[in-house]
This record gives sequence, structure tokens and C-alpha cells, in this order.
Amino acid sequence: MVERVLVLPDVRSSSQITRLRLRLFIVSIRFGTGISFPVQWSDLLKNIMAAFSFRRNISRSPEIAELTKYRNTHGLSGRLPIVEIARARAAHVICPGVREIEFPLVIPDFLGLYGPIVLDTTPIEAADPELNQWLGRGETVVMYMGTHFHYTESQVKAIIGGFLGGINHDSNTQLLWKLSDKSKFESLIEETLKDTRDKERFKIVDWLEADPASIMKHPNIIAYIHHGGANSYFEAAL
Repeated sequence: MVERVLVLPDVRSSSQITRLRLRLFIVSIRFGTGISFPVQWSDLLKNIMAAFSFRRNISRSPEIAELTKYRNTHGLSGRLPIVEIARARAAHVICPGVREIEFPLVIPDFLGLYGPIVLDTTPIEAADPELNQWLGRGETVVMYMGTHFHYTESQVKAIIGGFLGGINHDSNTQLLWKLSDKSKFESLIEETLKDTRDKERFKIVDWLEADPASIMKHPNIIAYIHHGGANSYFEAAL
């Protein structure tokens, strides 16, 4: 007999354990609310309202409705199987969690933490030799806020100023920054980075030839600033 297995490729185990145990409103933090973990009694109502709001938005989402309709017309009946529904049909849950970097929790028997579930990537030496050579110059901070994040001029200026203000001028620390729509900010970047030494420490690109996961494996990467998405989280965990 083949047991059903549920695979959660892009979620943290801590957020799923509480959901799977139906303690969603009390223990599981609604990310993006600023509520600390564990949830304090003073934040409980706020957390519950945020959870209900999230559920409501999902139920009313035209994108979810379209996806459900597509599934139904292609032989997959019923609603979109959210984790709670799918868990009831699964004997074991495969989760990409990493125990050492999770919130404090007790791992139930049905949940297995197997580390990041990602595709193999081309080593940075082969994918982007030029970037690999640049990274070899010194300790590097990587900043990548995701494809859908759009910067304003004030944000670009603040990030450059914050980086320059936070490091010693004579250090070798540098910043690799994936800046969407970089062409819109060329004049601002030139104006802000007037010093030749400062320019050398910034590599600002609108596209990365190498996969972020392969970049993270470079020994000179000391920090990864990202938007908090699951993919970025697990790329850093690797």
C-alpha cells in the first residue's frame, strides 16, 4: 500500500506545524504584522484578525478562483488544496525546514525536516566568471528584494547612503545589489557615488546571470538582505 505524502517545497516548518495542529490563531504568527514570537496575549486579537483577513483575501482572490477553475476543468475536482486540507490525506509531510534556524518548537512525528528543496544550480564560476572574480575581492553583502519590488528614488539614495555610512571607508566590504529598473536610477547612482573608491565597492545590476543559491555559496558572502520570501530564506540557509 502506497502512503500519501505531502510535500511543502516553499514554507517554513514552524508556520506549518501550528496550522496543521489547528492552533493557527493562537501560536502561528501572521508574517508582516510585526508581531513577535511567541505571540503575547496583548497581540492575540491582532493576530487573530490578521489571520482572518488573510483567509478572507484568499477566498476572494480572483487569481485563486481562476486557478481553481483551471484545475477543475483539467480533472482536479474540488477547491484548491490548502495545507490544512491536504494534511488530512497525508501520512507524512516533507518540509524543507532546518531545525537549527527554526522558531522554538516540538517537531511532531508526521513532519520531516529535510532541508531546502531546491534545483541543482550551475556553480558561479561557470555561470558568471566576472561576478565570481568581483566577489573574490572582499567580504560582500548581497541585497535582492525580489522581482516584484519596485524602488523609489528616495529608497535608492537611502540604501546607498546607509551602506556607505555603515562601513569603514578603507575596508574591503562591498555590496552586490540587484536593482530592478536600474536604468531609471542611473543619474542618481552616479550623483551619489562620486568617489571612485565608493563606486568600486558597489556592483548594481538589474539581472543576475548566476542563480542566487550559487552566489550564496561564495565564501566571501557575509550577509544576505532579502524580502523574506521562502526561496530567499532557503537560499541563505544552504
